[in-house]
Amino acid sequence: MVWQVGVDSAHRGQGVASSLLQAVVDRAVSQGARWLETTITADNRASIALFSALARNRGARLSVGGLFGDDLFAGSHIAEDLYRIGPFV
Repeated sequence: MVWQVGVDSAHRGQGVASSLLQAVVDRAVSQGARWLETTITADNRASIALFSALARNRGARLSVGGLFGDDLFAGSHIAEDLYRIGPFV
């Protein structure tokens, strides 16, 4: 399980997050995983780009759909969409 991916501003744009995510997926796939699911808010462009690129680079399908409406969160947290990537081979 990966809860969040964060990269220090001095190292952004260098592929650190992508390399980390690829390594996690490689390990999970070697143990039989075929799908990755994550939730992302619509305003999180960096995460959307990261996970979209993962799907593209792995030749996997990416589906996006609503999951957690903003009415489920206290305060100003916005809705989260489910991103489902796979199957991995």
